Amino acid sequence: MEQKFGKNSIDIEALREFCECEGYELLLQRCPGIVEHLALQDLASFLCITPNYLSTIRKSITFESHK
Repeated sequence: MEQKFGKNSIDIEALREFCECEGYELLLQRCPGIVEHLALQDLASFLCITPNYLSTIRKSITFESHK
């Protein structure tokens, strides 16, 4: 995490994105298969983010796993 945010400065936007991605990943760990049962809009609402942003998070996680 230090590499992403630096030692003495905090990039608030990067921190917000990191927390939102972690929230989605934690939800997937605790409730495997939940994405198959709930609409994207419902998941986004639960995570307090927009459906478009959740789609971006999902895309980045999928892209990361294929590296």
